Amino acid sequence: KIIIEGKTFDFFADDKKTLYEVMSDLEKDGITLKTKKFSSLGYLIEGINGKESNNGYYWTLYINGKEALVGVSAYIPKVNDVIEWKYEKR
Repeated sequence: KIIIEGKTFDFFADDKKTLYEVMSDLEKDGITLKTKKFSSLGYLIEGINGKESNNGYYWTLYINGKEALVGVSAYIPKVNDVIEWKYEKR
């Protein structure tokens, strides 16, 4: 499942889809994303549902309760993963 500001979204784990692709699929459920692509790193999520990185606040990715060590373009979600996006001051 994916949790964004307390709202839960279910997704189907597919070993060929990155988390970025799964997040893009959520746009059909009303989620809006603002992204930026870096040639060497892939995509960065800069905003979700109109709330963008600003004044030291950023969207932070947590996977199974731990801050992610890889980016949204590199991570392949697995069955039973709990993925959470938190808007935090960093």
